[in-house]
Amino acid sequence: VDRGFSGGVFLSGQEQTGFLLGRVVPWINRLTHPINKRFVKNPVDSYMVNAVLLFGVVIPGLFLLCGLHTLRNGGRVSWLLCLAYHQFRLGPFVMNFGWVYALSHREGHAIAAKTGMWRPPFDKTGPLRYVFNYWIGLYFGVTPASFDVGHSIIHHKYSNDENDTITNADMPRDNWVSYVSYAPRWLLYSLNVTTFTHFVAQGNWKYARLTAFGSAWYIGFVWLVARCFGRTFVSAYVIYPLMEQVMLLMMANWSWHAFIDPTDATNENVLSTTILNGQINVLNEDAHVTHHKYPGTHWSNTANLLNKHRVDFDQAGSAGTDHPDGYGSVFTNTHVFEVGGLCVAGEYAELAKRFVGFVPPEREQTLLGVSAKQRPEVPQIPLCPLPQAEIEELLK
Repeated sequence: VDRGFSGGVFLSGQEQTGFLLGRVVPWINRLTHPINKRFVKNPVDSYMVNAVLLFGVVIPGLFLLCGLHTLRNGGRVSWLLCLAYHQFRLGPFVMNFGWVYALSHREGHAIAAKTGMWRPPFDKTGPLRYVFNYWIGLYFGVTPASFDVGHSIIHHKYSNDENDTITNADMPRDNWVSYVSYAPRWLLYSLNVTTFTHFVAQGNWKYARLTAFGSAWYIGFVWLVARCFGRTFVSAYVIYPLMEQVMLLMMANWSWHAFIDPTDATNENVLSTTILNGQINVLNEDAHVTHHKYPGTHWSNTANLLNKHRVDFDQAGSAGTDHPDGYGSVFTNTHVFEVGGLCVAGEYAELAKRFVGFVPPEREQTLLGVSAKQRPEVPQIPLCPLPQAEIEELLK
């Protein structure tokens, strides 16, 4: 709606080009940058102040007003108001959701590493250190401890192998039945259930206690909202976002780890997807393989690291017709939900049209973070030189 359906609904290539995402938001961030940069370690993170104000003040304020309206309405939820609230909360092309989860993800790693994203003393003390996972995330279905413990400690250690509590490696990734059957696994992770049992089985009581605390925090929030505004309200305004994130984030993870090297199941360049010049790249999350190799690095350094290891993606140029497995899982002009959806649907022909397989040289500044408006101004990422049929077979 924000872009007036320019390019169509799906496969538009025009994501984030609308009035709000393409003009208003960048203008606000530029306007407030001189003041906001004083609160963060890296000046490029000045937008986080605006994010906290929108996601941590405005949206909870609207949440409270919706709750008070429900009480005045005799406990009956206005479903039209509920729909309007969720539409505003998610934002155009669900980008509010995307930013909250990207920031919760980064903050989770900062918590696990005992560092912080804010300038001292806010990085070590005060509510800002945990604001995305333990406050803002509650309105978006984030269970505290799911990122700073479950994701950071388990997923990054096992990287989608059989010990990873959210692995999809044991399921065909081009099958809707497999995808639906993956939902309970993701739900149990989102609720910290499998994270808790994982650490209990290991006798790791430190992380088991942290996981239990995160779960208790979330359950306490659910109980408080139900106590104040009723069970119907808590279902519509708190439980629904939890189910929402299950459906959206499981697709993201399905996409990030959709492929496995048949000759080396631990090959991270195949195991983790990379998207060059993606349409909804948030904090350079599209370079997922780089994130797995350097989970603690600042997002602005991702392109440098991606370029540093570019020869690894095609095994120093040895990948080709005689060695197709040498290519990495690299795509262009797409986004994580499109890749995941095409995988589940088995649309290998469409995937092949976006497949690159390697990281081109001398493109460090234009590998990531290129918006749809900027894309025509920079050279196109070259596609994989293999014939279409061979690419489709490789992806299968």
